[in-house]
Amino acid sequence: TKELIYGGLEKSNGSKAFAYWNFTDMIKVQGFEGSVTFEVSGVSGEARLIDPMDGSIYTIPDSIMTKTANNLYLFKNIPVKDYPLIITFGDF
Repeated sequence: TKELIYGGLEKSNGSKAFAYWNFTDMIKVQGFEGSVTFEVSGVSGEARLIDPMDGSIYTIPDSIMTKTANNLYLFKNIPVKDYPLIITFGDF
């Protein structure tokens, strides 16, 4: 069964982050990579993608992310792996 695991974080300065990953049976599958589409609301500021495995911080291109009214972000076909990737908003 493939399912997305996710959770939110908030710092004392009000900035937020969203961590997500695909549940993968590590015995059967080695190094899962794919993409996922989802919406995040109630956040503001510039969004960045962090890969904690190698410390990379990416600017998310407009081809993947759309920001609509009321601080609703739509992420289309954003990478997902078998470990957490983190999207930060604002001064996280």
